[in-house]
Amino acid sequence: MFCSKCGNELKENDIFCNKCGEKVVKEQQNNIEQKTNEIEYTETIKEQTNKKVGKTIFIGIIVTIILYVGFTGFWFLVNGTLDVPFAMKAIIIIIGIGLTLKEIMISMNNSYQGKCPYCDSNIRMIGEAGNCPICQKRIIVKDDKFYKV
Repeated sequence: MFCSKCGNELKENDIFCNKCGEKVVKEQQNNIEQKTNEIEYTETIKEQTNKKVGKTIFIGIIVTIILYVGFTGFWFLVNGTLDVPFAMKAIIIIIGIGLTLKEIMISMNNSYQGKCPYCDSNIRMIGEAGNCPICQKRIIVKDDKFYKV
């Protein structure tokens, strides 16, 4: 920790700077640490959300391929040819894309943003219960609001 007036390095228990006599403001240091934690936590949440969306898109592509291959196989059994009409192919691909988008929306709606009821920090949480990343106290989500446990 450093003096806000002269920049002199301070010890943890100092009340005044031993160089210029300025009163040590520890609250300012706590606010800086809290903002740093909030930024780090926000970046972690973004990474988790991006991974979740990427995973959902990958699964959606696999499901679309399985639908396409399955329908083509069914078409072959019924009609004896692999010549599936273009409209049928388009419908299968649209269904696969629709299912993928639905899953992405569900995964995005499972995250909540608001203020911690303990430390009043802006946080974002995935799921309906967890710990505040700043103060580490347990909180839950009900009706899109954070509550103490």
